[in-house]
Amino acid sequence: MSFKKYSFGFTVFVMFSIPFSILSFYFLNTIGEISKKDALYYMGLRSSMLALKVSNTLNTKYDALKVVRENVFLKSNLDEKKRILSKIAMSSPDIVKEISLADSLGREIFSTKKKTFREDYSKNPVFKNALYDNISIGAVSYSEDEPPQLIIAEPVIKVKGEKPVYTAIAHLSLGGLNREFLKLVQDTAGDVALIDSGGQIICDSAYNYLFSSGLLASEPVLKIAKMLQEKNLDFYKDDFSYQGAKYLFSISRVKSTDWFVYELVDESKIIDHFMYGWAKKTVMIGFLLIAFFSFVSYKLAANTFHLHKC
Repeated sequence: MSFKKYSFGFTVFVMFSIPFSILSFYFLNTIGEISKKDALYYMGLRSSMLALKVSNTLNTKYDALKVVRENVFLKSNLDEKKRILSKIAMSSPDIVKEISLADSLGREIFSTKKKTFREDYSKNPVFKNALYDNISIGAVSYSEDEPPQLIIAEPVIKVKGEKPVYTAIAHLSLGGLNREFLKLVQDTAGDVALIDSGGQIICDSAYNYLFSSGLLASEPVLKIAKMLQEKNLDFYKDDFSYQGAKYLFSISRVKSTDWFVYELVDESKIIDHFMYGWAKKTVMIGFLLIAFFSFVSYKLAANTFHLHKC
């Protein structure tokens, strides 16, 4: 008899709670999906902006060998070429660490850096590729005791189609570029990094590049960067799971290079906890209201039954 007394109120509560629970489940999941979508959107904007900034810096501050394409340099004799290159090196000592001239066999015939020996660039892959393709080639060199250096080799070609007599080689410190990059990524929630064509970290927001020179990016990042290179794509964003955790990821190519800027964020860090907390409170209030009106329904039903009995 006691069970029958309360069964009506319990039935009302269950009847409304089941559909409300289903709606609440989708409502709470939607909060996470909205946060995720917003985060990916802003991550995409940020990686694209950073890639553009890096590209602009490279074009304005790191094109140290653009002079070798100018007629003044091409028409000058060897001594004048040496003076021009020395002037460039002295004008940007923080960036230009050394500029050399090598002959067609890779033997160094001039360097802006004072040293007691001459380099042999004949086996240097940057020199060999530049000489083979007759175009400017660059690669990043890593050292344990100083910032990474960008090494650029550019053949000195006076007449298009002819074999170059000289090749200019510049060693450029990326310390200045790294400082500018780090200023822009101070307030990011995840890890932001600049990587070269081989996936080695030039600079990153976690400062891992300082403690492990030439450190490779994580496996998923390397796979995505390789996919972008193979398909000649400039941008990608998505989520993936790695080592038991879920991540949001955005990557953008640095224009005219095979370098990339990427951002990697733990998905749990980007959920809007304030909105999620508010949503959970709303759901709890919903259940309390259902319980309250179930009790009211029980009371009304009990009174109605009592009146009919009388």
